[in-house]
Amino acid sequence: MRRRPVGGLAAVACLWMVADGCSRAPHSSRVITSIGQMSSLPGQVESGAYTAHFTAWVTMPDPASNFLCVEDGTGAVRLDLASSDTFEPGDKVEVTGVVASGGVAPVVILAQARKLPGSHELTTAAASLEDVVTGRTGFRWVELEGVLRAVGRDQMGRAILRLGANGRFITARVNQHDSGRLESMVGARLRVRGVATASGDLYYGQIGRAQFWILSAGKDIAPISAPPAGELPMESAAAVAALPAKALPERRIRLHGSVRSNPLDASLLFSDRTGSLRLGLAPGFAQRTGDDLDVFGYASADDGVVQLADATIAAKAAASPPPSETRLLTTAKQVKSLSAEQAAASLPVHLRCTVTYYDPGQRLLFVQDQTAGIFVFSPQAKPWKIGPRDVVDVEGFSAPGDFSPIVKASAVERVAAGSMPHPVSEDLDDLITGAEDGNWVAVIGVVQNVAEPGALVAI
Repeated sequence: MRRRPVGGLAAVACLWMVADGCSRAPHSSRVITSIGQMSSLPGQVESGAYTAHFTAWVTMPDPASNFLCVEDGTGAVRLDLASSDTFEPGDKVEVTGVVASGGVAPVVILAQARKLPGSHELTTAAASLEDVVTGRTGFRWVELEGVLRAVGRDQMGRAILRLGANGRFITARVNQHDSGRLESMVGARLRVRGVATASGDLYYGQIGRAQFWILSAGKDIAPISAPPAGELPMESAAAVAALPAKALPERRIRLHGSVRSNPLDASLLFSDRTGSLRLGLAPGFAQRTGDDLDVFGYASADDGVVQLADATIAAKAAASPPPSETRLLTTAKQVKSLSAEQAAASLPVHLRCTVTYYDPGQRLLFVQDQTAGIFVFSPQAKPWKIGPRDVVDVEGFSAPGDFSPIVKASAVERVAAGSMPHPVSEDLDDLITGAEDGNWVAVIGVVQNVAEPGALVAI
């Protein structure tokens, strides 16, 4: 069982189970032969009332999440695939499946996509961040412009971008990227191509929900203007607070001073000799407090009060991991006890542990040894031949996670059949503290809702 925090503070306990044959269409279902027909249906349709059979071309393949976005000239749709396969942008496909929703962002579940001969040359539609935020783009392949405000990582190592324009902001995910290239573009205005989503139902822990999916940083992201040359000028809290709330600049702002955490709501406050500002951290950046800190971010207004959003915090000189920490780490507790800087040094890890949760489609793996539970990922790996209760050897390296350090695995090998560790009993109220993050837990509660997104059941 995995705790999923919302906004970094609240948490929801979810149980995902494969629903054998759920959403299976009855014999009386109507066949939809174009995406345009699907778009004319209501946002929620009766389960199994419509099946789909049409041809289209691929715009956004995502093998890690096992979905495709496709277009056919009449609209765009997301396919939740019933089986894994490899597709490339422009591939022509024949699609069958069950229509789960219509409207501007239709979805087909239990989908089968069969490759057809030939390919389609992709062309983008022009869009704005406003269009993405309001959901007007659906699942169309679009091109937009925005300022790159921050770069983070999700739990699978993919880049997460914060883009802003005209007072609007979105979170974008990049499947393929070169390390360091995107970071060098922070503060630049970019032209990006990808697929927007009105549903926002792919979850990345503290990162939040991606609103825009980009396949390749090299092919689909181009700078329009370079980031500010040289060192950013130092500004003061008083000067930023005095900016007009209705006409805030899009430029990146640099401050220097102290950062403190409010113990009542865990919010952050920056202060210098001139005054103070509230801080909102960029997605994926760990909270940091102290003195003599450089703070970077962007002016934002909340109820007319100017604050710094998408902020990153750095000491004047990054600390290197102590020489003693270059040894091989052999327990989950050793890995989770690292600081974010030490974990980012890719320290070698070897764990013998028990699988507590594994979703091969999403590449989500949690393991636990006698010391702690921990999250393991490897976005490029083929699904491992393992299952819950298996004893496995995990080889890899440390990496910073959303909540605590994690393991980036180079290999996961099954050793033998085993048994689940004894669960830690927790109250739902205690779940949000994060004390048992990654651990196998038992929670007692009342089922308030059951949903069936695709071939899964969410309780």
